[in-house]
Amino acid sequence: MRLIYKQILLVLIILPVISTAQQTPVSKKTDAVTIVGATAHLGNGECIENSLIIFEDGKLTQVRDANTKMQYRGKIIQAKGKHVYPGFIAANVPLGQIVDSIDPSKIDGKVLKSIISQGFLLGQIVPEGKLVFSTIVKFNPLKRDDLVNKEMNALHITWPKRGEDPDPKNKQYQEDLKKLAIFLKEARMNRVEKKEHINLDYQDMEQVFSDEQKVFVYVNGEKEIRDAIQFKKDHKIKEMVIVGGNQANNVASELAKNEIPVLLNYYNSTLNSRGSDNVFDLAKTLDNQGVLVGLSNRIQMDCSDLKNLPFYTETSAPGLDKEEILKMTTFNTARIMGIDENYGSLEKGKSATLFISEGDAFEIKTNNISHAWIDGREIRMETHQTKLGNRNFKKYKDEEKNKE
Repeated sequence: MRLIYKQILLVLIILPVISTAQQTPVSKKTDAVTIVGATAHLGNGECIENSLIIFEDGKLTQVRDANTKMQYRGKIIQAKGKHVYPGFIAANVPLGQIVDSIDPSKIDGKVLKSIISQGFLLGQIVPEGKLVFSTIVKFNPLKRDDLVNKEMNALHITWPKRGEDPDPKNKQYQEDLKKLAIFLKEARMNRVEKKEHINLDYQDMEQVFSDEQKVFVYVNGEKEIRDAIQFKKDHKIKEMVIVGGNQANNVASELAKNEIPVLLNYYNSTLNSRGSDNVFDLAKTLDNQGVLVGLSNRIQMDCSDLKNLPFYTETSAPGLDKEEILKMTTFNTARIMGIDENYGSLEKGKSATLFISEGDAFEIKTNNISHAWIDGREIRMETHQTKLGNRNFKKYKDEEKNKE
């Protein structure tokens, strides 16, 4: 349990340098912008074919049909034939995957830029460990204070695994659960007694017991999920989230009854261990039974491959409505993280965190982001890959010109 404090320190050390490690700076200006004619995918399941979107001072002021007559504001972008989306949210990004391999105190700017170039503008950063706290960040903040929510957004617990022990009681599993239960019990007692000598591990649990933080539990098996649900009741945890949930369809009614959402891992989206054949089939099953479902990328995820996540829907979700997939990627995930008041969908009054794609952002051939904004501040979309591409294209044009 001592790792908790060390992991928190690591996150707090790294967050301040996000602003200085980037090679894709955010403009400090939040001038008014009007986007006309694009197909707007709102993120809440709705879509406006011919849209008018206006934002200024970092907030969306108009999201409606472009046939509405009204005064445009600021810079006007004619986007007919293009698509607008709320910024994608990367849930459960391993901290170790975005830091520089040579200097762990710095963010790997190239990796982060490649993520941004595919529409991921917000992320939940999670250190490695069995009991750690996460932080939600904008992927291109100007300063340390430019956070979405708060530094310790949620507690993350890696649930003990049942072994192959022939003993049906699975003694090691039960012992691990007992240790976890003892830790929470002692932490709660420490809070009540307010001892003179502060235990840093217990102190960090204060917001969990005061219902200010959610508890994300990484668990897949049906029996383990049932145990986690009971654990929530026994320890009076107000808000719990199941992460992974391979066999969550077998306990969907219990999850819905206890208002426990599920973050499904959609990387390598067809896993034999799942209770359902496909993660999107599983998502649909859970959604139909009243479970709030978001999409995560934790299992076996190399952060540099995060940019490919939107494209898995082409082969893994045939026939599934893309507006629903977008909803799970943005709006539902924002709700699960507790940031949906400002992020996750394109709605009047919410943060102007969005991007324009030349085509369908969920198709590899047409995903080409031309503009992106975080809280109304525009991001320069040039990446290491686009620099190389432009350089090679110029070289090719020069060679063709010399042949003439």
